Amino acid sequence: MLRTTMYCFSLLIFLLSWACVPIYARNRVHQLAPDVYYWAGDLSKHEQTNVGFVVFRDYVLVIDANFPWAAEHIIEDIKTITPKPIRFVFNTHYHADHIMGNSVFAARGAAIVSTDDLALELGNKGMADVLEQTKIKLHHLELPSVRFSDRLVFDDGQHRVELVKYGRAHTKGDGVAYLPAEGVVFVGDLAVNWTHGNNLSDQDVSYIGWIRALDNIANLHLKTVIPAHGDLGDVDLLRRQREFISDMWKQVKQGLKAGKSPAELKKTLQFTQHGIFARDPRETEDMVESMCERARTQPDWNSGPGESE
Repeated sequence: MLRTTMYCFSLLIFLLSWACVPIYARNRVHQLAPDVYYWAGDLSKHEQTNVGFVVFRDYVLVIDANFPWAAEHIIEDIKTITPKPIRFVFNTHYHADHIMGNSVFAARGAAIVSTDDLALELGNKGMADVLEQTKIKLHHLELPSVRFSDRLVFDDGQHRVELVKYGRAHTKGDGVAYLPAEGVVFVGDLAVNWTHGNNLSDQDVSYIGWIRALDNIANLHLKTVIPAHGDLGDVDLLRRQREFISDMWKQVKQGLKAGKSPAELKKTLQFTQHGIFARDPRETEDMVESMCERARTQPDWNSGPGESE
């Protein structure tokens, strides 16, 4: 009887504590491992970027900043998990839906972290991308104050997060956040898991670099892959994203070198075998068009027709 009473009391305490957590947080914050979480993006709210956070002994590290209106919610939701301060926010790349919330976090004392190349891109191209995505003309963007060339490690003896640059890929300054003990990686836009396509049009994109980056990340010890957009995956998500980009680049390069026009390639190339990555025909056509526009700037354009690794 005592054991039953204690169990019921414990259950009541749990339910009451859970009820005190805002529904907004309950629906969007998901635990991946002890002290490791992600906040699920929602395109319908124009808050489409998945955001990670790791609770260290004395502080919180956030991975990507989303938009400012989302950042406000994210901060409040983190407070339902831990009272520890948010000290660092890592940007995986410079596009607006990943960095525009920087100013909200910085106003509360967080330092923005990125690769050196991302910081340069944000200064040179960030305003234009914000205007394109949001139609908002800003006069200031919060630039990273903590920068690294290839690797930066956060390790307090309890948790280790490795911020790693794998080279020019989706953008020039892409970085990922890897938690080796947990087998978790936040890859930004190097991989997505939704039907709305991916942005293949950045002026510094490298398709062969993107393919190689995904290969290198897939070789890590991984249990969970958090894409920038859409549902969680595992290493298979990285391999399928890699095959989609590789196949599209091979077909686009082969078609252009055979004298076909971008308009013709948009209507004739087929990628339905790649499932979710090509489920929306209009998005797929946009990606083909972007590849055609960037094709001759690619480092492997002069390799054999249609060659891809």
